[in-house]
Amino acid sequence: MKKRFLVLLLLLGTLSVSNVARAEDFKGDSAETVTHEYQQPDEELDAIVKPNVNRSSGEGQYFISNEDWEAYRENQYKKSDPSFKGSVKVEKITSDDVPIEAIEKENNGPTISPFALSVVPSTGFPNASVGQAVFWYNQNGTIKELSGSVFKVNDRNVGTAGHCVYSHDLGGFATSGTVFFGKQQTSSGVIFDSMYSLTVGRTNKDWVNVGNFRSDFGAIEMRLIHGSIPRNLSLYKNPPASVNNVRNFGYPGFNQSVLNSSSGNVVTGSILFLHQTFEAHNNTVISAFGMSGGPLVNSSNQVIGINSYRMDYGTGTTSGFMKMTNETYNLILQ
Repeated sequence: MKKRFLVLLLLLGTLSVSNVARAEDFKGDSAETVTHEYQQPDEELDAIVKPNVNRSSGEGQYFISNEDWEAYRENQYKKSDPSFKGSVKVEKITSDDVPIEAIEKENNGPTISPFALSVVPSTGFPNASVGQAVFWYNQNGTIKELSGSVFKVNDRNVGTAGHCVYSHDLGGFATSGTVFFGKQQTSSGVIFDSMYSLTVGRTNKDWVNVGNFRSDFGAIEMRLIHGSIPRNLSLYKNPPASVNNVRNFGYPGFNQSVLNSSSGNVVTGSILFLHQTFEAHNNTVISAFGMSGGPLVNSSNQVIGINSYRMDYGTGTTSGFMKMTNETYNLILQ
């Protein structure tokens, strides 16, 4: 993410009228869809899912132990690359290609004070409709496990950020992956209300070709494997230029065991992004590492934006959210 911040600040320092004119040439590409089919899990995934016997919290219906999860991922890798004979390494990163360990070290553990994030339940509405997506990139004996956030819009689709679906840092679309709703990460494994497999990833041609935040939106088609079906979130197409009393949700990389949220006000972003983003300044609404792809909702729980970027610089912190434009709306519900 810091690499993106540096590039972003450089762009801010060199923006001119001619730059904006050239940027508009790409706008049509954001309406063109690029898709990818993910590898599907086999019966081994069903075998490692157990009923959650510890329901003291009142949350979670199913459980996968850390040991079973690790063995499953390793077996899936070896099936996709039968010639590989060594041990498989798993490297966990966030949706911004930042190692989890680096985030924990930078933020001194499970806090990011003074940022205005708080832990919220993964139950109720709209919280239970926000999920964590886990994308697996099989690369030379290593599974790069990228995590991001998603929001459910119907029984087939979730919306998310473009850089969750298609990572330029990792070479494009993931090999396979899953989505958890009502997720809780414990020391012994993961508890969840429902788990889906990824079937098809979608983003737009502008994001694939250029990687500009003005087109940082995507969607995932998925298939229910276990659990109850969460409620759907509605999308507010072309929201107002500024919105008060908004909330954002997601699973941050520094503490992926819990759902986080923050609230405040947003305004339309700078000309750099052709007015296609909302921005929140001075820590009013925070988009942290790993929360990318999570929803920004208004007071009626309608999705008006998608967690996209965060800029840290001398005057404060700015969090950016891709607006629910015509292109974003149409791609998610495609």
